[in-house]
Amino acid sequence: MQWDTLGYITVLIVDDDAFNRQLIISLLSKIPTIDYIEAQNGIEALEILASNNIDIILLDLHMPKLNGIDTIKEIKKNIIDSLIPIIIITTDEMIAKEVYELGADDFLSKPFKLNNLAQKIYKQISSSAKDKDIEIVSYLVEAFLEILHYIKEDNDTNFDKQHIVHLIETFNILLSQKNSKEDVYHFFEKESKKLFDHKLICYFLDYFDYFVEMRDKYINLKL
Repeated sequence: MQWDTLGYITVLIVDDDAFNRQLIISLLSKIPTIDYIEAQNGIEALEILASNNIDIILLDLHMPKLNGIDTIKEIKKNIIDSLIPIIIITTDEMIAKEVYELGADDFLSKPFKLNNLAQKIYKQISSSAKDKDIEIVSYLVEAFLEILHYIKEDNDTNFDKQHIVHLIETFNILLSQKNSKEDVYHFFEKESKKLFDHKLICYFLDYFDYFVEMRDKYINLKL
């Protein structure tokens, strides 16, 4: 597993048993790119999600105040937090089907070894990064379509939606690869005429800073 390719990962460990939390921490401490935050129950977990950027949740089911089942339900009500992978950690294997139906992403039975836990975290983080890119592109495409709708009142703009999706995907990929905003702007201004309609590029560049801001806000937003 190439942990460095995933960047730094913040894991939220939700379990009312301090010994279980410490056991998970002792295992995760062997992976230098992983940090962690602890919560003793679902209520604490929701409070942490509201003020921190969490990459993955390790969730026990049997907890006081707000149990694991109800915690999943609350997380899934939030459009941003609902994208965070949830791995259920419990001794109750019979409940696996129910938690999957509620939106949990994986299941790990106690007791477990570091390799089992690490494999599941790695798998979920790898796939969630792709899912998040899809969500970002969808979010920005809808924003661009709304802008074009108002422009169309004064201009005859008729662009294939797939061309717009392709443009936004390219924009998102370039920024995801750590190019500067200025470099990405230059690419669309000078280099992308062969790929996209010239008028479409002009409209996009008119709102370029807006799309950068929207993208950054979506990545970091905690509703």
